[in-house]
Amino acid sequence: MICGATPYSWGAVWAVLLLIFRLVEPSVPI
Repeated sequence: MICGATPYSWGAVWAVLLLIFRLVEPSVPI
C-alpha cells in the first residue's frame, strides 16, 4: 500500500477482498 492511503483507496481494497472472498466461498451470503 502507498503511504497516506485515503479512505476511498481502502474501500477499493476491501471491495476487492470481498469479491475474492465471495468467489472462494460462494456459499457465504454477503
